[in-house]
Amino acid sequence: MLMYVLVLLLLIDALKLWRRAVSYPQLGAPAGGRATAPALLHEFHIIAAPGVTVPQDVVWRAAQWADDEGVLVVDLLPEGWGGPEALSALMAAHPIDYALRPFAPGVSAGVAALVHESVLARHPAPAPAAGYLAWLRYAQELKRYAPWESALVVATGWRQPRPLPAAAPERRAALAMLYGGAFEHLRWGSPVVWAWLAWGAQESAAGGAWAGGAALLLWLAQPALILARTPLRADWLRYALTRPLLDLRRWAELLGARAPRPGAPPSAEALREEYDRLTARGEGLARGEGAFFEARRESCPLCGRAELRRHLSLKDQYQGKPGLFQLDRCGACGHIFQNPRLSLEGLGFYYKDFYDGLGAEGMDMIFGASEESYRQRVAMIRAHSAPARWLDVGGGHGHFALIAKHLMPQTTFDVLDLSESVEWAARRGWCAEGLRGLFPERAASLAGRYDGVSMSHYLEHTTDPRAEVRAAAAALGAGGHLMIEVPDPESRLGRLLGGWWLPWFQPQHLHFMSVGNLTRALEESGFEVVEVDRAQAHQSVDLFFAALILIQRLAPDPSRPWRRAGALAGVWRLVVVVVGLPLVGLGALADRALRPLLARPGWSNTYRVLARRVG
Repeated sequence: MLMYVLVLLLLIDALKLWRRAVSYPQLGAPAGGRATAPALLHEFHIIAAPGVTVPQDVVWRAAQWADDEGVLVVDLLPEGWGGPEALSALMAAHPIDYALRPFAPGVSAGVAALVHESVLARHPAPAPAAGYLAWLRYAQELKRYAPWESALVVATGWRQPRPLPAAAPERRAALAMLYGGAFEHLRWGSPVVWAWLAWGAQESAAGGAWAGGAALLLWLAQPALILARTPLRADWLRYALTRPLLDLRRWAELLGARAPRPGAPPSAEALREEYDRLTARGEGLARGEGAFFEARRESCPLCGRAELRRHLSLKDQYQGKPGLFQLDRCGACGHIFQNPRLSLEGLGFYYKDFYDGLGAEGMDMIFGASEESYRQRVAMIRAHSAPARWLDVGGGHGHFALIAKHLMPQTTFDVLDLSESVEWAARRGWCAEGLRGLFPERAASLAGRYDGVSMSHYLEHTTDPRAEVRAAAAALGAGGHLMIEVPDPESRLGRLLGGWWLPWFQPQHLHFMSVGNLTRALEESGFEVVEVDRAQAHQSVDLFFAALILIQRLAPDPSRPWRRAGALAGVWRLVVVVVGLPLVGLGALADRALRPLLARPGWSNTYRVLARRVG
């Protein structure tokens, strides 16, 4: 049975990659046979990898194609590549999806790119002396500076091998970057596939099922099935004949590879020592006390009543940093909040390497997966308002602002956040201005500047939600709108899952405002609520993340610098992840299947409120 499954998987993989191969656009002659306008050659510039020279006719054709298509960045794929290089490009991205998805991971064929001067002004190319890895990282980052104006194109008539570094460590790192999301699959999955193929071939030779031999022949024929008669025009015949040797060599190179991370610390040990010092500074974490915590409250921060009861006690659910966190519930108004609350120093410790540093790439992927939610928020805004200037508070790298300004081109979007992420958002052009600081402290200088403010999954992170609402009232002119999206603490599914529910998100979420409590806070600050959505706002991730939390609790990642793990911790982590991945997949399927039931008031994990300033 396994062999029949493998045959099916190989066929599906071949079909998927073939569809990508035939989808690649090609550089033809300039449209209508006309010569490329000289002005275009001043607007566009070739940024080639070290040691690569792009023929002038390719530059002309690429500039004309980019101008005709309205594209600012063109990553060029030479034709006639060797099979492994062509397949690596296909594994990296679907060319049409890549052009249409603004948050798609940046990829490059690793040879050359045509870049418009407007992009170069915001993201200058590295000096040639920086080397191939620096150039490749730059080429992959270009997508972030032209989210809807990037393309992968085959430069017909130009043959150029990929200029990989000769030194083994750099070569391995370059391959890891070029393969992108397929890197881990190739590094760890290849031996499993080979073992299946060898076993199946042996079974077929011994007179067993035919599927084993068919799987081996299909694997050898994949290069022909995928690459023959496609725009890439790759050397598929030689690859098909020598695939076992070429794939074994590539696997050996990938085995010890590590993709360089932007902004990574100079060494893991140096970062581990830093966390040792920080953890010692926060002594008492296991008891919810010490320098990282404020004094415990005996009354509710919303209504002031001293009717508190314990709601949940949780550890760090995601990073696995040390500490114990208690959520209390007010018996009078129902408000749930962290008590004792983390101090600013404690928040700094737990936010470190979550949204930036070690966690930057993972969070970028998560925020990039929320495009549909961003569009829903924009739809709520547009149904009631056509703002000229909008401020997204807690907007991080500007993911929402990018989608919103694409759908509302008449509106200027600014982003405010405490971290340097807003500076990146402005540099990339995802927002008009990036404002850095605490909103209540900046509100006076922003008085009346905006007719729209949004806070999406921000209010629960703040130390005083009512102060944030007052700050929004100050920044808005009369008639301006405020949109807030937060977890719904009244969710029945949240009660059923208890400590396995994603939105408790300890230790970062400090306050959980119910619809009633948030409505009262808005009215106290001069707002009237015009729309509440407790259904469509639901995010179908609860069971998926419950499975991930289970894996994290059973086997925290031992490579994290805030952990001191034994020699077998890595093996145990691998076992738990392998066994738990099917549960994660089932959770994702269940989330999708149960959405009609869960995306209802009282069950939804999230709600949105739109309010208008009347004072």
